[in-house]
Parts: sequence; structure tokens; C-alpha cells
Amino acid sequence: MTMTNYLVRIAPEDHNTFKAIVKHYPADSHDKWLYLQTKEIAEWEGSGNAVELVDISPNEFTSYCDRTGANRDIGTLRSLAMIKAQGKL
Repeated sequence: MTMTNYLVRIAPEDHNTFKAIVKHYPADSHDKWLYLQTKEIAEWEGSGNAVELVDISPNEFTSYCDRTGANRDIGTLRSLAMIKAQGKL
């Protein structure tokens, strides 16, 4: 059975904003973000799963956190990709 993993696609111009507002943000540059994401995509696809990239803006993230009381951390950002892809945002 193929699973779909939803990953956040971050625009280069939003990288520094995310870095400032997301606790445990894993990359100090957009290039590093892309490198880490490319590795994760390869791992998921290598195990037979699909990957869908979901565009999320800093405003969507902060609005979601404010509305739901969710922590402004990397886990919430990653979860938001799935929530948005499923049309539940």
C-alpha cells in the first residue's frame, strides 16, 4: 500500500521568516532546507511512498497557530502540510 507523505514547500523569500518564527527550524539557509528535504523525499520514495509538496506561507502558519493554540514549532509546520493538503485548513 502506497502512503503519501506531505512535506512543506517553502519559498526562498519566506525562509528567513520561518527560521525566525518556527522553533527547531532545521536549516540556516534555504539551500540547506532544500538539501534536507531532497534527502527526505528520496527516503520516502525509496521505500515506495509518494511525496506531495504543499506550499505554506508564514501567514498561514502563524494564523493556524493563533487560531488553534498549536506550538510554533517544526512539528506543527510539518503537520500543517497534511492538514492543508487534505483541505482542512
